[in-house]
Amino acid sequence: MDNFVIGQYVYEIFDPKNSGTIKELTLDDVIINTSNGLITLGKDKITNDYHQIIKNLLENVEEWKELWGQSKRDIRALQNR
Repeated sequence: MDNFVIGQYVYEIFDPKNSGTIKELTLDDVIINTSNGLITLGKDKITNDYHQIIKNLLENVEEWKELWGQSKRDIRALQNR
């Protein structure tokens, strides 16, 4: 886990639009000042490394492609019954 400090710019791992500067730190959470206002996220949900966000998004895209293919196969199987 990263060590975060007040004033540091961070990104939410799953939604990089939720980025901003850290306003307050607690034991498990971080309050971030974003363009949409203050949000509270767990320390495990943020990063200061944009490469981590890209990696997570690429992994999710691969998973979505697999699920899409499975759904299409299921639909074809149902149509052929």
